[in-house]
Amino acid sequence: MVVGVRDRAAELLRQVGLQETDLLAAHLDEIEEEANVVLDQLTAVRAFAYQGEQQAAQESLVELTIALRHLMHHAGELLPSLEAQLGIADEEEPTRAGPNPRGKPDSLRLDAGE
Repeated sequence: MVVGVRDRAAELLRQVGLQETDLLAAHLDEIEEEANVVLDQLTAVRAFAYQGEQQAAQESLVELTIALRHLMHHAGELLPSLEAQLGIADEEEPTRAGPNPRGKPDSLRLDAGE
């Protein structure tokens, strides 16, 4: 019997005690796929830019943008459930660039991770 990647991921997630593993596994699979596209397009942009092929570099940037949007969509769908099940939903995200009392984005603060 052939077992798909999503089935294996769902089983692994079940083994660590998570719920809704089929949905989580589907999002993880999509994230992995889009992450590979992102890396491929970053490589292509660098190569085309190095070779002076502006049009090809711009086309790769368009593909990169699309892949990043897809990645963000699946991460946005996955994270709330995953964080809640892992008990980390209430922790503040140190990399989020929200305003702080001094009016600077958190990502620019030296103490952002504290």
